Amino acid sequence: YYELDLGLNHVVRKWSEPISRTANLLLSVPGGDNWPSGVLICGENWVSYKHQGHIEIRTALPRRHDLPKERGVLITAGTVHKQK
Repeated sequence: YYELDLGLNHVVRKWSEPISRTANLLLSVPGGDNWPSGVLICGENWVSYKHQGHIEIRTALPRRHDLPKERGVLITAGTVHKQK
């Protein structure tokens, strides 16, 4: 997890953790003093939320009824919208 320090104009690594080998997409969660911030990690059949000092929250992705059990579900694209 990296943060941009605008005062010093450089990037600072805040923390790092190992993640699952099936992870295929990372999305930053915008935040600040009053907002959650963190990282959404998307993997085969699941999405998890991580933040420094908090437990990981993981949930399964919903599946279509006609999708065979041996086929995994992947999120292939994502976007984050931040309002002022």
